[in-house]
Amino acid sequence: MDCANNDPESKGNEKAMMESEDWVKHTIDLPMVAKSGDHSSYCSGCALTLGRLVEIATHEKIEDFARKYFFGPMGITDYKWTFEPNPPSGTTFCQMYITPRDLIKMAKMYKDGGSWNGKQIIPKHG
Repeated sequence: MDCANNDPESKGNEKAMMESEDWVKHTIDLPMVAKSGDHSSYCSGCALTLGRLVEIATHEKIEDFARKYFFGPMGITDYKWTFEPNPPSGTTFCQMYITPRDLIKMAKMYKDGGSWNGKQIIPKHG
């Protein structure tokens, strides 16, 4: 997709995305510029679109889904996350604020194949 955060020529750069009313729609509407898998660039819009897809698939706000199936089972309670991929999030980009200790817990869970304290939190990576 024509989406590179730091490339001002990219139709999907963050500034262009932030100026749109619906960041997910803006991202989905971007043209393809290379065959899938041939080129890579970081695109915030793709991460936001994935979040919206989780909401559609689960019929829940992603914050509620994450609290129930991710943060809760890991004992993570001291965090802030508001997922709203449109102009009101222009200063936060829907980012999560979390303690360094809890971020380390998440890294350890990932390192341990998605398991935390004997419970599978995310699918085991291959």
